[in-house]
Amino acid sequence: MSIINRVVLARKGHGVTRCHASPHLRGTTVGHHSAGVAALVLAAYAPALPPSILLRACILHDLPEQYTGDLPAMVKWDNPELKNVLSRVERTWWANTPYKECPELPLSKDEHFIFKWADIMELTIDFLEQLDEGNKAARFDAMRCVRHLEHHFRPRFGDSEVHRNMRRIFTVITNEVKHHAKSK
Repeated sequence: MSIINRVVLARKGHGVTRCHASPHLRGTTVGHHSAGVAALVLAAYAPALPPSILLRACILHDLPEQYTGDLPAMVKWDNPELKNVLSRVERTWWANTPYKECPELPLSKDEHFIFKWADIMELTIDFLEQLDEGNKAARFDAMRCVRHLEHHFRPRFGDSEVHRNMRRIFTVITNEVKHHAKSK
């Protein structure tokens, strides 16, 4: 496929609406989410720049949702067998694109950890923004994200500058979500 087909495929995928199973005051797209994931990775690496392969994963990771739709993260957390089936479907989808493989595959173990942290952190920030806009229905999903981050990510933060930045972002956002959960 041509380079134009890669652009068209990315633009189509970035237009998919996210979080359609949760009441939202405003819609958000895969493109908006992907840019947010990349921005979090950039913030974690600041003042340096992250590896380009990591930014590529941030920007392209949810493109299969133009085929599968957006299955909310919480559904995958609660149903690992469904997550496994979806992963197989996505691998097949990637194999039939100009990219040939999921952009997460070539990431190192630490890059994958950083990427997954940014992916869930961006979702948490989206729910926090919904809370700030008065959407009380987002409280439950925001707290689910916080509990997931606390369980799966906080214990694995290391001592590198990137991990220290991730911890700082994590602390600010999760405290803000907990504040919302208590006060409103």
